[in-house]
Amino acid sequence: MRRRVRAYVVSGVVLLVLGALVVTFGTDIVVALSGGRTDAALVNAASLVITLVRLSAIPLGATLIGAGLVIRELAPSDS
Repeated sequence: MRRRVRAYVVSGVVLLVLGALVVTFGTDIVVALSGGRTDAALVNAASLVITLVRLSAIPLGATLIGAGLVIRELAPSDS
């Protein structure tokens, strides 16, 4: 049980950090990928992926951390 709780919490923290990095540097990543070109397909695809990660990583990370804590509290004790 402890492994599952630890996996949830670690995954949640990783997603929170990833989401924070994408929120902070998302626009810079899109600009860097465009490289001054007008290749709209690449920029649009990168923008779509970054937007999806930005909108889902932080809430999913927080949910996983909360789930890990709830599982730990509701798990039967070993006493």
